[in-house]
Amino acid sequence: MRTRSAPRRKLTLTEQRTRAAWIFGFVLLVVLVAIVYFDRDHLAGESRGILPVLVALAAGFLTFFFSGSLILRLRWLRAAGGLGAFALVLVLWKSLVAPPKLSAESLQGILELINRQLGKGKAEHSIDPDQPRAVLYELASAHGLKPKEVEQAIKSEAVNSPDPYERGLAALYQQNYSLASTLLEQAAKASESEFKQDRQKIGERYSFWGQALDGAGRYRDAVAAYRRAVQMRGEHAETLNGLGIALFDSGDFAEAARQFNRALASASQPGTGELTRLAIQGNLAMTLSSLNDLGARRLEQEVLAARQRLLGPEHPDTLIAMNNLAETLRAQGEYPAARELEEQLLNVGRRVWGLEKPNTLTAEANLAETLRQQGQPADLARARELQQHVVAVGPRVWGPEHPQTLKQMGNLAAIMLAQKDLSAARKLQEQVVEVGTRVWGQEHPDTLEAMGNLASILRQQGDQKDLPRARELQERVFEARRRILGPHHPDTTVAAWNLLRTRRATRDEAGCRELEHELAWLSSAADSTLSAVQRTIRQNLASLETKSKSAGPARPTRG
Repeated sequence: MRTRSAPRRKLTLTEQRTRAAWIFGFVLLVVLVAIVYFDRDHLAGESRGILPVLVALAAGFLTFFFSGSLILRLRWLRAAGGLGAFALVLVLWKSLVAPPKLSAESLQGILELINRQLGKGKAEHSIDPDQPRAVLYELASAHGLKPKEVEQAIKSEAVNSPDPYERGLAALYQQNYSLASTLLEQAAKASESEFKQDRQKIGERYSFWGQALDGAGRYRDAVAAYRRAVQMRGEHAETLNGLGIALFDSGDFAEAARQFNRALASASQPGTGELTRLAIQGNLAMTLSSLNDLGARRLEQEVLAARQRLLGPEHPDTLIAMNNLAETLRAQGEYPAARELEEQLLNVGRRVWGLEKPNTLTAEANLAETLRQQGQPADLARARELQQHVVAVGPRVWGPEHPQTLKQMGNLAAIMLAQKDLSAARKLQEQVVEVGTRVWGQEHPDTLEAMGNLASILRQQGDQKDLPRARELQERVFEARRRILGPHHPDTTVAAWNLLRTRRATRDEAGCRELEHELAWLSSAADSTLSAVQRTIRQNLASLETKSKSAGPARPTRG
């Protein structure tokens, strides 16, 4: 015979409160442990700000209910306890829950992300000289890290890391390309044995090495490094894009266009973001523009429209796209349209960034360049006014010996030259050459460009005593360009043509024949393999040949 169990006793109100309070407290504890100790590194910046408020509210409610379980009947006292707990958690939050520590793995990972982002659009003419820091702040915030702490970690930890790969990434971020290329070469070659089965990891290290070599101006070496990266990674959009950039910088525009098209095909596959695809498309457009392909304009208009839609009209990448379209319009002789875009860009810069910000100054310099190329006296006067402001403010913004500062001084010298103010142009360009040689070295691409510009000023002054120095500078530029970039690079072609003009001015017929032979390959080259300036030089050479046949030996020329 079964016995009946005694009926369950109904819980009293106090017992119900006790049970509810303990259940609530236990659940709250589990949630807090999960968030604070397991997943806080992945919280976005906004979530981090909301989290302490939510925890403080939960602590206040827990105190209110728990005090009820202790038969504390005075509601105002219980409410005061809840408010006290709420305030206490907020006050003690930073000390109770320390921010996530940036581990070595996290620091290396964020450096990879930053450099990867910076490498995507290098063929585009960026208007933001402070882009590395801007990218750091954007990516650090997106990953729940404090940008200033990441910056400090790079300066204090990454640059002193025993790992050459991490030190190389830090040097690449800091734009110390010479050091970065040395360290990343070690890391790339070591990865062949360290990661034998991980082709993607090997390829990524060769890709970063290629990026550093390209920044150092070693373009052909960069092409070789990127080709090895492509061997390892296959049809990888970002790696193919990097190869295209190195080919673009080495002057092989036709092959660069082919690699950018491969990268675009790979970027159309699932897993590649639209912004990456747009960066590749922008690089292809810049390459087509260098080939004087009218399709560049259509591509850049598409990139600009897409970035305006995805990022907004005042995002840095949108403004880069606007700048690139303006440069293509300028290269195609569409000066009014280019000027209109650059006026818009400058107005945005002054309003959003302020008068003395890197973005605004570069936009101002770009407008001055378009005005210079228009060549009218009123345009040249305004160009000089704009460029003098850039040169005056530049040392405070970039530093007195920063590449951007020296570049803008050279741009002002070019405007002075266009106004026939040769003595002022020469004085300024001499300064650029002196500082550039001391800071960058004699064979840095920017130093060679400055030397070539100074030689042009000396030649145009028309003083016979200046021609030997102009010729000496041009000889050095031509020899360095040919050795570093190869005989068919557009910069080598320009250097050879400038030297040819100076030799003609000094009646060096044997030297002229040597350079004409050096440039003879242009006559049989396909248009698709030449830049716009190379096609112009080919036409000039044909004109010289026609004049030589009809007028006999070349006479000295000015300008």
